[in-house]
Amino acid sequence: MDFLIGLNTKNMNVSKILVTANTSWNIFNFRLDLIYLLKKNNYDVTVIATKDKTTNNFSNIIKFIDINLQKRNLNFFLFINNFISVFMNINRIKPKIILTYTFKSLILFNTVSIFFPKIKIINNFTGLGSLFLNNYYKYKIIRIIIYLSLLRSNDLIFQNDDDYNIFKNKNYLKNKKFHLVPSSGVNLKKYKYSGISKVTKEKLNFIMISRLIKDKGVVEYINAAKEVKKIYPDLKFILIGEYDRNNNEKIDKNIIDKSIKDETIIYYPFQEDVTSFIIKSDCVILPSYREGTSKVLLESAAIGKPLIATDVPGCNNIVINKYNGYLCEKKSYISLKNKILEFIKLDHEQKEEMSLNSRTIVENKFDSNIINNKILNIINNEY
Repeated sequence: MDFLIGLNTKNMNVSKILVTANTSWNIFNFRLDLIYLLKKNNYDVTVIATKDKTTNNFSNIIKFIDINLQKRNLNFFLFINNFISVFMNINRIKPKIILTYTFKSLILFNTVSIFFPKIKIINNFTGLGSLFLNNYYKYKIIRIIIYLSLLRSNDLIFQNDDDYNIFKNKNYLKNKKFHLVPSSGVNLKKYKYSGISKVTKEKLNFIMISRLIKDKGVVEYINAAKEVKKIYPDLKFILIGEYDRNNNEKIDKNIIDKSIKDETIIYYPFQEDVTSFIIKSDCVILPSYREGTSKVLLESAAIGKPLIATDVPGCNNIVINKYNGYLCEKKSYISLKNKILEFIKLDHEQKEEMSLNSRTIVENKFDSNIINNKILNIINNEY
């Protein structure tokens, strides 16, 4: 089902481009600045994603096509249904370029575009995550499908060196164009610097925001919080996120419930906007096993928060140890606990310096204006 959203069609001498991801929420929260830039450069933008409650926020910006790309499964009949829908829309729209985000969109649009060889396909890898961290049979199959679907791709964009090298070393992809763009960018006008409040070390607020899966380090966060609160019982450890019931690495709800009951953590379910929570925090924590480039860490750094994260791809390109936060060992709640204790012992001036350094890192490297212009250059074959 497709519909127009306030489209201005006065200038018909524009190149058509499709932007696709699993959900409207993904597009609205992470790609909107890029869409504005594309339109400013005379691209006629159509978004294909799953309609959700953020879709209406695209008012006066784009054309939108609703196709259910959200379900994570290998259902053959669902894939065929989506394949037909995508084929019909591509045939009708006749885009010059397709820009994919998320793996389901990558697989589907690369496969369909075999029938449209003149279309340029640009695939964005915003993080390899659980799919490449674990060796479940289902994940192995999906990885093979991803590798095969990339045979049709023209350009591959990665957010960190490790992800880049995994694909760059595949011989059958040697004729593809590889690009390293360090994130999806942060809008510094939206995420303004707020710094940190002057509070006693016994009253600090820590926060973690992520999906509730093991690969994000949720269990390590809870265990570290439990240990730290033995020394500083009045500290607050907030956890915000939704249960990912379709993920093999999902967290047992009993673990969360028990941690809430014994007051180890304060839990909030998924929030559309976490900015107010970040502003009220004193330090943002992400013990993830791997990221593309963590959006939560970027937004928190832009706001001016000290950070504690694991020394892994997608985190260690944002957090510089003892400069704007601390890096801890992956899968080690003891290491995380020790870094939290180190942060607690800093005086306010030292914490404030970390706060300013976080903002500086984002301004110099992750400003959405810098990032989106790099992507525009790739689209225009100028990168």
